[in-house]
Amino acid sequence: NNSLPIPFQTDPNDPSVSYEVGIALSKETIQQMDQFQPNILHITSPDFTALHVHNYARARNLPLMGTYHSNIADYMLFVPGMAWLKPCLEFLFR
Repeated sequence: NNSLPIPFQTDPNDPSVSYEVGIALSKETIQQMDQFQPNILHITSPDFTALHVHNYARARNLPLMGTYHSNIADYMLFVPGMAWLKPCLEFLFR
């Protein structure tokens, strides 16, 4: 496997209904990425972790690609208590 998984935050009370939200790259993850020595980076979700990956790639002059898989903002309608986040995400993703 030529990839490095990024840890995410989940709801410890009920992971089955949690959306895994990327918050940031930890120092440990950055060290692992440096040791891995990627020659390209790929993001799939427009979350805060993607911003950190973008900055990581820019600082190391690495190519970065992204693919759009689904409307993350719409997912918030299906996560209990998170519907309020939908308009915020729509604003950020524009």
